[in-house]
Amino acid sequence: MTNARYNELYVIKDDAAKLAAAKATEAEIAFMKKVADTKSEGTVEITNTFKSLAKEYVGATSYNNIKKALKTDKALETKYNAMLAEMSKGEVN
Repeated sequence: MTNARYNELYVIKDDAAKLAAAKATEAEIAFMKKVADTKSEGTVEITNTFKSLAKEYVGATSYNNIKKALKTDKALETKYNAMLAEMSKGEVN
């Protein structure tokens, strides 16, 4: 399946009538489902790994306290988001 075809079908993946109108084949629909399943499994694995590393690095108690504080403390949330932005740019050593 080409990228263009995947993108065309992706936006209508949950609409059987639109998939039929786009003449999506069973193989294309199966491929779309396989991609979605793989993405979901990967996301769960990444999330679990991230949580595990965070808890091991800062400790479970600190991790949970920080997670709770991020929901209520806007200053902490701002600082946290700034640190994430720096890390995504590769600026944090």
